[in-house]
Amino acid sequence: MSIDGCCEHNFALQASIADGRRSRGQCCIAWLDLTNAFGSVPQETIFTSLQWAGLNEEAISVIRRLYEINTTIIRSHQGRTPEISIQAGVKQGCPLSPMIFNLTIEPIIRAILQLGSGYSLYSGSIDVPASAEELTFVSESPEGLQAMLDTAGIVATGATLTFNPKTCAALHIDG
Repeated sequence: MSIDGCCEHNFALQASIADGRRSRGQCCIAWLDLTNAFGSVPQETIFTSLQWAGLNEEAISVIRRLYEINTTIIRSHQGRTPEISIQAGVKQGCPLSPMIFNLTIEPIIRAILQLGSGYSLYSGSIDVPASAEELTFVSESPEGLQAMLDTAGIVATGATLTFNPKTCAALHIDG
């Protein structure tokens, strides 16, 4: 890709922090890490997200067939286990998996954007820089950030996604 999204997100966060310090205002940031993000999404959540994104039933049916009757076997020094049914997660190594996962977390991002409590920087607003399993929320106030966190928690719970508190963090810059 011609543009590295991580560098762009890091620049936006750095610019927000610098702006908060320079203006002696507030800049509140929270980093949320989804627990076992790619492996934990229930398949029904995947298909609901695909419908919500507007895919037609034929396309969803093709993807559903990719996920039907998936099993794995673990081989160890004691021999092979019986087949284990896979009921959650996106397929590792499948070129569709990153897009499917992004569509699955899209409701969280849209819900945050509807709050309108992002950080105003230059001519735009920074709300939710996201990369893979990590979401970053940026607000101009602790109350705005708390509203973002509450909303993310509600939407994530509805999608049966959880955040890993050990790898989540927050930063509050106050002039």
